[in-house]
Amino acid sequence: MKKKLLSLLLALCLVMALVPMTAFAEENEQSSKTSITTVDELLQFANSLSLRGFPISTISLILCWDKHKFTSKKLSKLMKGGAVDIEYKAERAKAFLNAMSKFTDKFVAKNYAINVVIDLSSEMGYKPVCEALSKISETTIQRIEGMTGEENVKSFLKDAINKELGN
Repeated sequence: MKKKLLSLLLALCLVMALVPMTAFAEENEQSSKTSITTVDELLQFANSLSLRGFPISTISLILCWDKHKFTSKKLSKLMKGGAVDIEYKAERAKAFLNAMSKFTDKFVAKNYAINVVIDLSSEMGYKPVCEALSKISETTIQRIEGMTGEENVKSFLKDAINKELGN
């Protein structure tokens, strides 16, 4: 039932994208995050990820690097024309998705990779981590996607990224 409701809400995103609206979020000068300035931007991005089969928690991780910041309630409020305070880095989200382009969406939706990238990025920034992730060979990717056990997958993926980084 929740999936049907979420699917319906995200389908309405396409309709709402045609209506010009603006959501104003308070900007924090000390924050390095970019605030959402248009509802269209957020809804279109979230809808494109939803159409790929990503649950809202994965969409939130990709947008905000926190699975609790972008929720179904906030999405519903946006669709009704309300303003919500959601901060994310579009450039970072797109860099991650580009780096994961060789992986299946099913694997990305498991959130193993985004959690590893978040962890490694806290030490060295997201750009070199995403660049290293994009250089992982097809053979290694197939091996990673075929593994079982979250900790095994995360550990192997982390090692593969570190290898590409020269660590």
